[in-house]
Amino acid sequence: MSLRRTTAVLSIAVLLLTAGCLGPLGLNGDDADDGPDETDALSADELVEKAHEAEAEIESIHGVQTTTIDDADGVESATFEIWHRSPSETRMEAVELDDGLGDPEIMVMNGSTTWTYDGETNQAMRMDLGFDFGEAGEAMDEFTDDLSAQLYENMTAERAGTDTIADRDVTIVELTADGGDSMYESMTLWIDDETYYPLKQVAVTDLLGSEMTTTIEFEEFSPNVEIDDERFVFEAPDGVEIIDFDDLTNEEFDDAESANATVPFALPEPEPSESFAFDSAYVSENLQGWSASLGYENETGNTLSVSVADGPHEDPIGGETVQIGDSEATLTSMEGVDYRSVQWSDGDLRYIVSGDVTEETLIEVAESIVDS
Repeated sequence: MSLRRTTAVLSIAVLLLTAGCLGPLGLNGDDADDGPDETDALSADELVEKAHEAEAEIESIHGVQTTTIDDADGVESATFEIWHRSPSETRMEAVELDDGLGDPEIMVMNGSTTWTYDGETNQAMRMDLGFDFGEAGEAMDEFTDDLSAQLYENMTAERAGTDTIADRDVTIVELTADGGDSMYESMTLWIDDETYYPLKQVAVTDLLGSEMTTTIEFEEFSPNVEIDDERFVFEAPDGVEIIDFDDLTNEEFDDAESANATVPFALPEPEPSESFAFDSAYVSENLQGWSASLGYENETGNTLSVSVADGPHEDPIGGETVQIGDSEATLTSMEGVDYRSVQWSDGDLRYIVSGDVTEETLIEVAESIVDS
């Protein structure tokens, strides 16, 4: 699954599965049962605290929600109809998907089992998480608290007016990074005046030196509605191929030959400098295809990775165009981090050479692959 697809699906799933994750600011507001008519009297910090409580306490949600990814490659959106009841019961069905955000079309989570369905391939994947979110109790609370701290720490909240989302009155709260380490540069919440549930979120992040804006917005929102139990049962369409996640290959090897014998394509034979020695290989399989990674390390601890994957892929975000043999490649680096990569496509395969090495080393290794 590509970065954009992963971002679109997980943005929704994480929002729903980690109910209560908006209490990250270390707020100590009181627990008074303020009514919605008192929204105007609440500070930005109190509104965020109320949103935190609303997400934790809401019984169910039925709505239509759109996730939009806006980055250097353009704008793409995915719209899902969503049913959510308790931390362990969620169903998402695609309403409209842009090509870059095209899977899965259906996701159903019920207890410890999650199903995803890709209509284009008519394949369904069953994943057993090994635990039930709804029965996790204190462990789940601790997880969401930790997630909250990581997502929103070092941010300052301010009220920013009012609006209407999904035909409901909302109050806008802007959160801005205050100079410390924060996952987001900024986050804006549109908080429902009646339930205090956030009906829209806009997050701005810096990804590999390029800005990405993720918007999650309800177009329709019905809280605390009755949802039939059958909604959280996955019924496989006729002729569907069912794949159990546990049956997929996810294996580490001590030699490249064993990894090469496992994947359905030939692995490259890179020629890094003599200072780099082979370390290990890793092979994984999912609904979109296969991927393999060859790892190398030198005596000073620098690492080099050579990865190849089949299936759908997208061009990287940002970066510099370079020529690798007859192939046009993209060279990217992470701002403030000694890490860079070069990637290119050859037919149905995507190659990535990456590591905490110089650009010259990356290009030399990439050229050894293309020329072989």
